[in-house]
Amino acid sequence: MHGLNLADCEKHTNNTEQAYIAGWCNLSPKDNKPFVFINLSRCTNDITTTATVFHEMMHLAGIEYEGCWDSDEENMITFAENETYKVVELIKEKK
Repeated sequence: MHGLNLADCEKHTNNTEQAYIAGWCNLSPKDNKPFVFINLSRCTNDITTTATVFHEMMHLAGIEYEGCWDSDEENMITFAENETYKVVELIKEKK
């Protein structure tokens, strides 16, 4: 998906400074339900954690609102913001 592949991922140096995938939102090929992946090795401070999570939640909002950016933009941003609060809190509890 999106030009990603296992061989390049395995060759890439993944650490707190860089990652092949910092975050990802897509539909599961198993059940066609949306999922969000956050690479916790990239969650090194509140700013990068929140930005990475919000970025992926905006992708999720696009899926949830079927890409209706013109008619639902404010609702999509609010959705992404609220989901970001939840996910960032979960990440902070794990650290």
